[in-house]
Amino acid sequence: MVAASNNLAGQVTAAALDWADQAFFLIGTNDTDSSDTFRSIYEGQVNALKTSNPVAAIYLLGVLPKTTEGNRATLNGMISTVATNTGATYINTDGWIDPATDTSDGIHPTATGHQKIADALWEAIT
Repeated sequence: MVAASNNLAGQVTAAALDWADQAFFLIGTNDTDSSDTFRSIYEGQVNALKTSNPVAAIYLLGVLPKTTEGNRATLNGMISTVATNTGATYINTDGWIDPATDTSDGIHPTATGHQKIADALWEAIT
């Protein structure tokens, strides 16, 4: 048991030192706050991610489409601005999924929706 825990501790230490090449930041479709306070917190989190992964390309994904769009356009504008402010790359998620056919409830993607998201993300970064 001691050997196993020592091995785990070593793996955790090695993983913490192994910086990512790419990092993706996506807020949920149920996030609706586009206030200056939220933007400041979001930008702070992106900067913390950059600090902890200095060699990584940071991608900020727009909010995915949903049945009730609400202020999605405003949120995506805020995310794009934060990308510009932090040197990250904004990825527009318009058209990635159709909420009527690719979600179970207008928000949460089905297996088909997840595959479409994965395919679109792959296309966006390659």
